[in-house]
Amino acid sequence: MQVFYIGVARDFQFVSTDLAEVPLDVVEEKLREKYPNFSWPGEFAYETQGPSFWIPESKSAMSAIVKKDGMFTFSDHADKSFYSWGDICGVDFLKGHADNAIANATKDIYWDQKNFWRKKSGFYALMGMTELLNFFKVQCRLSAKPGKSGQSPVDQALYHIYTSNCIIGAGPFVFKPSGLMEYMGRPVLNTYIPRALVPAMGPQKWGPHGNFPFLSLHFDVLFDPIYQKEFFLAWWKHFYTSAYTLTPMPGPNVYLVGGTDVGKTMTSRAIISLSVGGFVDASGHLIGGEAFNSHIYEKPLWVIDDEVVGDNSSAQTRFHAIWKKTAANQQFLFSKKYEVPLTIDWMGRIFCTLNMDYISSRIMGPMDGSVIDKTCAFRCPAVSKIIFPSRYELEKIIARELPYLLRWLLDWEPPDHVLRDVRYGYKSYQESSLLDKAHQGGKSAPFKELLIEVLQNFFSQEKTATEWRGTVTQLLRMLQTNPHNESILRLLRLEQTNRYLEMIQREALVECKVETGPMKTRVWVFARFGDAPTAVTPDLSNSMNNPFTK
Repeated sequence: MQVFYIGVARDFQFVSTDLAEVPLDVVEEKLREKYPNFSWPGEFAYETQGPSFWIPESKSAMSAIVKKDGMFTFSDHADKSFYSWGDICGVDFLKGHADNAIANATKDIYWDQKNFWRKKSGFYALMGMTELLNFFKVQCRLSAKPGKSGQSPVDQALYHIYTSNCIIGAGPFVFKPSGLMEYMGRPVLNTYIPRALVPAMGPQKWGPHGNFPFLSLHFDVLFDPIYQKEFFLAWWKHFYTSAYTLTPMPGPNVYLVGGTDVGKTMTSRAIISLSVGGFVDASGHLIGGEAFNSHIYEKPLWVIDDEVVGDNSSAQTRFHAIWKKTAANQQFLFSKKYEVPLTIDWMGRIFCTLNMDYISSRIMGPMDGSVIDKTCAFRCPAVSKIIFPSRYELEKIIARELPYLLRWLLDWEPPDHVLRDVRYGYKSYQESSLLDKAHQGGKSAPFKELLIEVLQNFFSQEKTATEWRGTVTQLLRMLQTNPHNESILRLLRLEQTNRYLEMIQREALVECKVETGPMKTRVWVFARFGDAPTAVTPDLSNSMNNPFTK
């Protein structure tokens, strides 16, 4: 009869009325703490048999069986046959375990009112209800069975997430620590993964005798003329410092223009990108008008390599608008498919590498006052001055040397002629010939040539005139006085001419202003000039305190 009784006890599933199912390893630890004489023959596991240790009068060594929610006993001294873990260990223990279990299970799990987010393998990933419930049951060992209150631990965990871990959205805030943060007074989840390369330790030396000889040589020969190097390194220092210290700081975008095989793409994709935490090819978004672009906000560097916009006016306009916006503004709408849209901060950079020809460089557009402070333009030589190793050898060299270069970069203080800027760290820089090429390739450039010619003719005839003033209609009539312009002007419309004049005014190479005339008309005023001025860039190579030769 005793054997039959034990068999029935093993097979029957007793239902606890307590708060939660407690893992047996946690129960065993508590039992050893509460009952100093506790001992169990073999492993303390489900369905194993041993003494009724919590009943002082019980002497039988095999009078109890371990069940999932407590102990079954057939001791003669027992008041009942089943004792829950609450009965044996105390309700406070059970409640404390339940609270801790729910707190641990819901840690780093958030709900954006549509999806759940959980931190796993060091980053936050979207998860559905099925995966979340599996995580609660398998990993966290939360029970889905209702307790005395009618609520299961799983239900309580979900309620905690819905009420305490609710966010308005999740998205990448580049150069900020990942995790829960407050943005515009509301809780959001930053899903960005900081991956800036850690610099080496100790003072470093530039040149062949330092710890980064190849990278030193590369940057020594990358620029033509050489004095651009300090302006580029100052730009990089500000960008890398932002990534390494997790302190988002805006800065100018970059054009790197030069011949083929001089290391332009290597500089952007393999060096700058590796230092700040990765890149994404953004040509589809910036030029192609790609509809789904949320992925580009997950990286701090957008690269474009030798893209040609040709005569596509809408593509040029789109590119220039985004180019300016990324430097001037920091707020963007992050809208990913199946996720809640969220306004985020993004303070990365665009790095555009171009060939020297006019067709490739046409993407730069006019360097007018609205964009020149947001743009750096550096010129490379037409032909490489060094021989690059194979791709895989180059990867090893960069991986080995870059941490040392980054330490040097953090410690280096740019010279005084690299001007500081409160907004962007350092003043933007444009190499003079590239600046000329940008002006010459602008949409208003052909019309500007006509305008300069007709104004020069006007001032040569009107010796005492200090300015020319008139409406767009009057300007077009003056242009028509030259019969050679007839075929050209036939293609111009009044509103188009107005737009060209606005571009020329913003470019600030021809001195002009706008006044209000009769009946609220717009009157253009051009100051007297002779030959068109030529921009001159001073040669700083002999006057600078060059740290690279030390």
